[in-house]
Amino acid sequence: MLGGEAAGLAAALVDAALVVLLARFLEGAGGRGPAEYVAAVALVVLRALLSHAQTAWLGEATARVRAALTSALHQRLLRVPLAHLRATGSGDLLARVFHDVPLAAGFALHVVPQAVLQVCRAGVLLAAGAWFDPTTAGLVLLAALPLLLLARGLGRRTAWLHGDLAQRHGALFAAAEDALAAPEALRAFRAAGAEQRRFDRLAQDMAELEGRAARMAAASEPAAAVVGTLLLLALIARGHALVAAGAQTFGALAAALAAGAAALLSLRGLVGLHSHAQQGRVAAGRVADLMAAELEPAGDAGSEEAPAFARTIAFEAVTFEYPGRPLALSQVDLVLHRGERLALVGETGGGKTTLLRLLLRLESPTAGRLTLDGADAAAVPIGAWRALFGFVPQDAQLLSRSIEANLRLGRDAAAPSEVEAAVEAAGLGRLLARLPAGLATEIGAAGKQLSGGERLELALARALLGAPAVLVLDEVTASLDSLSERRALDAIRRASEGRTLLLVTHRLSTARLADRVAVLEGGRIVECGRFEELVARDGALRRIWEAQGRPGA
Repeated sequence: MLGGEAAGLAAALVDAALVVLLARFLEGAGGRGPAEYVAAVALVVLRALLSHAQTAWLGEATARVRAALTSALHQRLLRVPLAHLRATGSGDLLARVFHDVPLAAGFALHVVPQAVLQVCRAGVLLAAGAWFDPTTAGLVLLAALPLLLLARGLGRRTAWLHGDLAQRHGALFAAAEDALAAPEALRAFRAAGAEQRRFDRLAQDMAELEGRAARMAAASEPAAAVVGTLLLLALIARGHALVAAGAQTFGALAAALAAGAAALLSLRGLVGLHSHAQQGRVAAGRVADLMAAELEPAGDAGSEEAPAFARTIAFEAVTFEYPGRPLALSQVDLVLHRGERLALVGETGGGKTTLLRLLLRLESPTAGRLTLDGADAAAVPIGAWRALFGFVPQDAQLLSRSIEANLRLGRDAAAPSEVEAAVEAAGLGRLLARLPAGLATEIGAAGKQLSGGERLELALARALLGAPAVLVLDEVTASLDSLSERRALDAIRRASEGRTLLLVTHRLSTARLADRVAVLEGGRIVECGRFEELVARDGALRRIWEAQGRPGA
């Protein structure tokens, strides 16, 4: 950036030198020697080279900063608390990365440097012009005031438009994301037409705002041109009078007018830059807000080893509340013993998934604490803590990559033998045997080229690859048929051998796999014990068992 700025300033000095040469050529009645013509040609070539360097270096700097900003924002998307992601919305966040970052980088490394260069260029040219006619330079400088006031006024009027436009871009990104995230639902419910009409309305609203901003920006250039042209005509008329009266030579007049016209052109450029600056300033502010967001501690896989887990992981009087909603958990006490299989059951909305979020430290308790062998879990670095767990979420959360890339998520250095062991334990080998490309098979967005059972096997193998001490499964059989559920339970039984299992489910046919069952209702643990014991009571688990048709009876 500094190199580009220096090249621009050097180009302005060359322009001033060319103005001086112009005056010498016009005043030399007998002509000039070859050396002066060679110097003029050299200056023109140098001016071209400097202009190229300025454009190339500032362009390269802008590209590098844009890439660095994009990477920095992506890092923050991976580390901002989940509550921030929910509150902001994915569409708005994507708009900041892919729409605001280029504008912010352009503002910092194009608009601002260009404004500085235009001012410096105007100053150098006015100084050169003042050498021949100080009055002409002074009048040009005086004309800069209305130009700057014009830029300021138009900039204020467009600033709020650009702020609104930034939000509209977020809504447009969100609409496009919806179309890609739920293609089956949009087609099955014949909603594609309605969705397109909604998108068209958003695009039209944004186009209207962009048109208003463009009209305001367009009005600045003719206004600045009128001011500049009128001033230039006045300077020409004054110069003619001076030359006619013998008070000024024609060469000095031409040099002063050339310098003044070039300076006016630079000052006029500030008016257009000011409009672009408003758009870039709004974008930079939105980028800065995300850059300043509080981040959870880094927890990259492999950076820290899991802590020793000898006896228990416990929730002690844990309460949790989402902003603006009733308590999700209230005074929860629950102990997970090393080596046991614990099932957490309850109806939808009872707080099961929230409890898992707290266990993985994706959220922090509003009150109470999580402990490891009696010590506060908050004292354990978050990366080391998460290394304890192998997590299989309800929807698998697979990436649009190959099977192997999904398996090695966070475990790039895993040996082939470790991958093979995880595949075998999860029962994924049957699928790989049917696929010509095997592990290299691409599975599409969210793994939708696989069946529900196959996605579960892949997610389970991914969880096992890190050899976790605790396997955490969240409603993994919820969408499976009876045959697929039996296969999944066999895989879970094999995978949980020699390790602790926390199985979250609302299906009691799945919960029977556990040594102990805890029932969560309304954010509270209402029962905990062996499955058969709880079913024999007239309690919460008995009611769920009856409602589900007495599975296993």
